[in-house]
Amino acid sequence: MATRGGGRGGQRRRRGRPAARVLRGPKLELPLEEREVEGWPVPVSGVLISESSVFRAWVKLVHAVMSLGSVKPSEYGERQKQLLNAVVTLGFYGRPPAEPEPELLRYFPRGELERHVKMLLEPARPEGVSYTYGERLRAHPAAGDQLAALVERLRASSGTRRAVAVLWSHREDWGSEAPPCVVLIQGDATGGFYSQTAYLRSSDAFAAWPLNAHALVRLAGLVAGELGLRVGSVTMVCFSAHVYERDWERARALLAEE
Repeated sequence: MATRGGGRGGQRRRRGRPAARVLRGPKLELPLEEREVEGWPVPVSGVLISESSVFRAWVKLVHAVMSLGSVKPSEYGERQKQLLNAVVTLGFYGRPPAEPEPELLRYFPRGELERHVKMLLEPARPEGVSYTYGERLRAHPAAGDQLAALVERLRASSGTRRAVAVLWSHREDWGSEAPPCVVLIQGDATGGFYSQTAYLRSSDAFAAWPLNAHALVRLAGLVAGELGLRVGSVTMVCFSAHVYERDWERARALLAEE
């Protein structure tokens, strides 16, 4: 009678495995050296910050630049930490606050914030000043009153993607030592909300970003009011978000406190 399984008495024969050999040799001493670095060795690009508070967005942006920025020289002879393509979106979806946040006023005087709002919204250029954002927005040398055109474009069609204002002037800015940082502003009208995006070629994240952000929020409120809409989001795309070396200690103090 046949039995199941091969071998005698139906038992499978198991092959023994040789014991593992342990190789012993001289002990390796690998020195571990801990080094401090000032910034990332490669350029980091693409950080999204979504907030409803200008102040909290500022703190998060400074943290991103200080922790992810690469150290490099600037054209002003000073080192900087730079983060590429930082996108900050302020979501309001209702009326933005007309007054600066109390936390922001601890670092930026009300008068300085309001001066930047005036420079963005009014077309007058003070004597001795090469340009203002308000002049480029309301009396551009090539495009005229771009703010009025942006509003009328959106009033004519909420489906437009052409409500764009360009603050750069090729004739004046290519050779300038201090060209505009805010280069382009675009608006959108959807679902009863006006949303706005600004492209900044350069943004001093510690010392200047809140000034521009506050002014752009006020601009969004002005346009929304003209169109009978509420403010949706205000977004700033910062190609070069940076903190100059002179502000590194103050930036660290801000992050430690806030």
